Amino acid sequence: GTKVVFTGDTSQIDAPYMGESNNALAVLVQAFAGQSCFGHITLESCERSEVASLAAELL
Repeated sequence: GTKVVFTGDTSQIDAPYMGESNNALAVLVQAFAGQSCFGHITLESCERSEVASLAAELL
């Protein structure tokens, strides 16, 4: 079967009118929630370089 994978960080939003709960990734997860063909996970730790992690935290 077909598999589609979306990845993203809902905390990295640069549009002033969008936030963690109303960006495209968050809306996609909300729309497909409960469907038998859909799965969603949230990763709690960052597997990035020290500089990328710092930028995500500060910006």
